[in-house]
Parts: sequence; C-alpha cells; structure tokens
Amino acid sequence: MSRLAIVTTLQVAQGRLAEYLPLLRAHRERCLNNEPGTLQIDMLQPVDDPAGILIYVVYRDEAASIAHRDGPNLARHGKEAAGLLLGATGTRCLVLD
Repeated sequence: MSRLAIVTTLQVAQGRLAEYLPLLRAHRERCLNNEPGTLQIDMLQPVDDPAGILIYVVYRDEAASIAHRDGPNLARHGKEAAGLLLGATGTRCLVLD
C-alpha cells in the first residue's frame, strides 16, 4: 500500500500567526511521538505570504491518515487553536517512489 501525503493550507486569524505557531509545533511533536503511522510533518511558510502556513504530512497509509483525523491529537489541537485557526484546506496525494 502506498504512503499518503496531505498538503494543507491553514487559515490563521489575522495578526495571530506568532501565537499559533507554538501550538502547531507542539501538535507536530505529539503526532510524531504518539502516532506510529504519521511519518513526517513539515511546516512551510510561503515566501510571498509571510502570514500563511502550509503543512506537509506523510502517513504510512490511508489507515494512519484516518487514525490521525479521528484521534486525540487532532481533537486536542482543535481545542487549543480555537479562535486562532480559522480553517484548513488540503490536497491528498500518493507518495511516488
């Protein structure tokens, strides 16, 4: 089964990126440490949009992606980031070897 990557664009409340980033970093560490199927998480800042954030996540497979989506780490992050994270849109990709 192929690894799955999701590239997500986060919509952070205007002027609150500096407040949000520590929460996102803590979320990344929890996921990498507690979700065996979450293999990689990179946080990206577009050069032409210093207020924007993209996330690149690689999962072992579809089941690992679902476990993350439905698991406690994402639920916790949603609660912690309430009012800071306004939305997210993602693109699901197969990782080609």
